[in-house]
Amino acid sequence: QFLLKTANTTMKELRASIYQLSTVKKGEQPFLVLIENYLAEFEKLNNIGIVYAITGEESTISANTKNGLYRIISEACGNSVRHGKCTVIEVILALEEEGTCLVIKDNGIGMQIQSGSRKEKGIGLSNMQNIVDSLGGSFEIGTPYKIGTTIQIDIPSVKTQKKQEVFG
Repeated sequence: QFLLKTANTTMKELRASIYQLSTVKKGEQPFLVLIENYLAEFEKLNNIGIVYAITGEESTISANTKNGLYRIISEACGNSVRHGKCTVIEVILALEEEGTCLVIKDNGIGMQIQSGSRKEKGIGLSNMQNIVDSLGGSFEIGTPYKIGTTIQIDIPSVKTQKKQEVFG
């Protein structure tokens, strides 16, 4: 069962990659469709509510950023259900020329981070932090205990990063 599921997932990702190559030429936005489809399926599989708003053009972000955002959204949603026991997740993704902003909020039980070390955050949160670090962005977690969790990620565009290097 596990191997079959893994093979099916791999095939879907391969098809999505091939589809992306052909749709980019047509001006379509396959990354945004991929995110929307993921959220819709996750909502059904976990019997929760997902509210999302996605704005901007995917052409403003790199393939690395797209991959990182997809992985972060997947991990954050999984954590919200598994650990936060939430019933609603809100995902806000803004793709702008200056940079990308991702906010993920849930109504779960929240979490406690004693001293903020990566080890205490857990592997999933550390992975998200590492992805954001590799993209030159910032990663913040707001989690008043028993009130839910909010993750905010800001990733500067490649153009913005180059300007900062020149004028920084």
